[in-house]
Amino acid sequence: MADTMQSAICLPSELWLEIFGKNTERDVLSHNRLKTAHHCSQVCRLWRTILLSSSSIWGRLLQMDYFENSKSEWKELILSRIGNALLWIHGPIPSSTWQFFLTVAGRNWQNVQILDVQQYSLTRICAETGAFFGNPAPNLEVFALTLFYKSPFPKSLTLFSNVAPRLREFETSPFFSDVKPTFPWLARLHRISFHSQYSSATILSVLKRMPCLKFLRIQRKLFNMDEPVPDNSVPVHLPQLQCMHVNDGDRAQILPFLELITPSPMCTLVLRTTWPSSFYSPVDLYEGVEALPSRFHRALLPWIVAYMKGRAPTFICLGVDDSDASFAIHSYSPHTYEPWSQILGEILSIDIQLDSYCRFALAELGASSDSFSSVKELSLDVEPDKHDALLPLYEALSSVTKLTLVADKIDFTALQMDRKHTQSVLFPQLHSLHVFFYGESLQNDKTLSSIVDFVQFRTRVGLLLSYLDLSKSDLKLSDSDKERLGKFADLTVKLPASRASLE
Repeated sequence: MADTMQSAICLPSELWLEIFGKNTERDVLSHNRLKTAHHCSQVCRLWRTILLSSSSIWGRLLQMDYFENSKSEWKELILSRIGNALLWIHGPIPSSTWQFFLTVAGRNWQNVQILDVQQYSLTRICAETGAFFGNPAPNLEVFALTLFYKSPFPKSLTLFSNVAPRLREFETSPFFSDVKPTFPWLARLHRISFHSQYSSATILSVLKRMPCLKFLRIQRKLFNMDEPVPDNSVPVHLPQLQCMHVNDGDRAQILPFLELITPSPMCTLVLRTTWPSSFYSPVDLYEGVEALPSRFHRALLPWIVAYMKGRAPTFICLGVDDSDASFAIHSYSPHTYEPWSQILGEILSIDIQLDSYCRFALAELGASSDSFSSVKELSLDVEPDKHDALLPLYEALSSVTKLTLVADKIDFTALQMDRKHTQSVLFPQLHSLHVFFYGESLQNDKTLSSIVDFVQFRTRVGLLLSYLDLSKSDLKLSDSDKERLGKFADLTVKLPASRASLE
């Protein structure tokens, strides 16, 4: 042990500095990086000397909720340690640290590299403050400011005096300064978020000034009937756009962005559309827009096909809820645990209304069978009577080897042949079936019988399954069920852990 400690002490200072830097990078929220740095500085004289001489490390540790209810002496000590380093100011701002936030940002605005802060929902700031946002920001790369109340900042404010040469990410809430097409720093942005107060026309006019944009997020209002559907607007070319995310808009609000934006060939898409109520449909309230649903799906299909061809995902999840209102397609892996912000640039995730227009579009999408040849895993959360709408996609997914069914009612009848009923079998390469059943126990007998019938059908047509996973269901196998499954010599069955394994 002594030899190990001696070897560690003899490491070059540069290597120690690299290690301390890694320990203080932004990571999981549960890791208090400031506490880690503080404790490390008290281990030994060498570590303390290295840490106290590195202002860049302390400049990264300005997460505002770390300082909640902290004594002023501790705050001043941290301010003295950051020196002239580039600053990362981030995290939620409690009431007790609002003044500290203004002090740090105001004193060192020229050195702020990342500003990514959120006002606590209970934090109320009445005084008009923050004039420094109107000063040049020569080192600013990320600017994200989320407020829950009216802005305490000066009303007549030219952001950064139009000087922010390194700015690449920008996001604010409705209570802050609006983005205007005249801002010169727009041309260099890689990521931008538009809040719900922006009109579609304003967003499109701003996007025309952003040739380097890679990530676009647009928040729409719920059932906003104030904006007409544009017909002859000028297209927006975003050749580097990697992901577009539109949230809460109905089809009329989303349509302009699907029709007018020309992205890179492999741009990912995330749509979260609102549903018409049972009393009215927002689409019907637009006069002279009878073809709107058809236009929406016609504009949507090229985005999906381009993504499938360019990204070649191996996993797809399809879902239709029991009200026949929504259809969802997701192409990210169910085993992906990275934060949403990390996987956003790699996924296709679409929620839209499953109406007659959508069904017709799905048939067209299914005709692009080559686009789905990469998909090996398919997860279905579909009510039994909704399978017919998805059959065109099922037929296109001919390379699927693993099928997962998630539902409270499971019926395999629709999965045993194609929509033309010509006895051609869906999923010809399927060898693994996983059932996640969360229905009532009274349905167990019928459900299990349906599963065994499906396995028997596959065997009869010469497309045997090799693996059946029931471990995530509450199905109870009777002796006769086990006997039926036991007849499939090459089939491995995995039961819930609480039940005996099938011999």
